[in-house]
Amino acid sequence: MPKALRLLAVLLFVAAAFAAPPAANAQFIPTCYSGLPYYSYPDPAWTYSHKCKEGTKIWNVYIDFRGKWKLVGSTILP
Repeated sequence: MPKALRLLAVLLFVAAAFAAPPAANAQFIPTCYSGLPYYSYPDPAWTYSHKCKEGTKIWNVYIDFRGKWKLVGSTILP
């Protein structure tokens, strides 16, 4: 039984090491998916989800009531 507990502790340690979040200064912006519709302004019924990167633009991603993603506005990266 002690060997099994040691093995479990080691496995938990390894899992925790790989599950650690990235450094705070690392900024990850997912790539936008092609085919998403673009809109100038979000509908008030949509829920903000995240930002994504497409070329030199950053887009805000919103989710409508059906779970469909919408890209709204953009910011040109320097």
